[in-house]
Amino acid sequence: MYLFFNIILWLFIFIIVIFIFTLIYTRRKKGKLKNKLEHIEDESKLLAIDELRRIIKKDSHNFIAREKLAKLLVKNKSYLPAIKEYLIILDHSQSNNKIDEIKILNKIGDAYLLLNSYEDAKKYFLISKSKDDLNFKANLSLAEIEMLNDNFNKAEAYYNIVYAIEPEDIEIKKTFAICNFKMAKYKDAIEKLGQIINVKSDDIEIIYYLAFSLYNDNKLNEAVKYFFRIKQVPKYAAEVFFALGIIHKKQKLFIEAIEDFNNTLIAESLNDDEKLVELHYQLADCYFESHNLSKAIEHWEKVSDLSSNYKDVQTKLDTYSNLDSNTLLEMYLIGSVNQFKRICKLFVKYYITHFFTLKGTIKFLEMNTSSEGSLEILSEVSTRNFTELSYFVFMRSATMVGDMSMRKLYNSLKEQKADKGVCITAGEFSESAKEFVKSRMLNIVEKEKLVEILNKIGKKIRKSS
Repeated sequence: MYLFFNIILWLFIFIIVIFIFTLIYTRRKKGKLKNKLEHIEDESKLLAIDELRRIIKKDSHNFIAREKLAKLLVKNKSYLPAIKEYLIILDHSQSNNKIDEIKILNKIGDAYLLLNSYEDAKKYFLISKSKDDLNFKANLSLAEIEMLNDNFNKAEAYYNIVYAIEPEDIEIKKTFAICNFKMAKYKDAIEKLGQIINVKSDDIEIIYYLAFSLYNDNKLNEAVKYFFRIKQVPKYAAEVFFALGIIHKKQKLFIEAIEDFNNTLIAESLNDDEKLVELHYQLADCYFESHNLSKAIEHWEKVSDLSSNYKDVQTKLDTYSNLDSNTLLEMYLIGSVNQFKRICKLFVKYYITHFFTLKGTIKFLEMNTSSEGSLEILSEVSTRNFTELSYFVFMRSATMVGDMSMRKLYNSLKEQKADKGVCITAGEFSESAKEFVKSRMLNIVEKEKLVEILNKIGKKIRKSS
């Protein structure tokens, strides 16, 4: 009995010793494996990948090794094999609480992004978001995907979440601002870009979007300041010079605008016919406003060659192409303001002398230029017994004049207490405008009659010289 008890005791001790040695050995083995996994990336990628595959072959449930293998495969640009490893890990995430399911979903999405497979990437980021609606990585990646697909409304929804989580992140603020710009929310873009321009003052992309946000928000002087900083950058030069041209044209700085538009042509060979047409049209307008008719016609003809029905280019060519450079009509249409005024005064004298019943001494009482560029002249004809006030309005535009302009003229005539009104245009009057003046003390002179009168005035001047 005693012998039996000793045998049992020694057997129990032996089992305990074996267990302890086994435990120590297993822990050492795991420690060595863990240490090996921690340092495996220090080895050559291909050697490390082979080693990890050997480890996984012996233990298919070693998800630490499998995740490291997937990471190395991504680094080695073997994206599909990496996705396969991540999917195996994902399949076991429900039964293994040590696996971070959302992290793996995002890793799969990242791998698909690197493959430029945006729809597949989007699918996994959406699954990740469905499990954690505020997941930063998933929302940021979805925002970036929607930006690539030009779905800016969707991108904005994701950016709102990531911006709320990381409101001070410069790169997030920048890309969110670009999203605002693409949605034409220029004030929002200006606010964000204005916050980071001092931090990243040399970031050309930030300067570009801030400049055009200010331009589109009609903050032109501020926009110019930033346009000047990037006008020599080849990528943006043509676009920037064109914008500067538009700004200078609005400011009536036509010489500067011409230089800007010509720089647009030099900066880039424009393959887009629509942009080229508009560029030549803008150049023609600037040359016209700076009284260089031959250059204006040259660019209108280029517009016509590219797009014969573009805006009013044919009307302008018909109106101005046949002008003799010495005629009064040219001076009326494109001469300086002083030349225009002199011709209009000659016209008033001629018109009163030949078309008014009352003949007498002519005086010019008032002469004003309107914001539209037309000239208003209040004149007086007097004899010993009678005085008559006449109100003349001269329009330089060759476009159609409607009845609204006639109503405005009639109201001005009554305010001036004038007896008669005359409206002269280098274009034509609409039927409704002609109908309006029939029963009122208003006369109208269209281009054909204007040319006839100016020719007669010209002949008279040449005879007396």
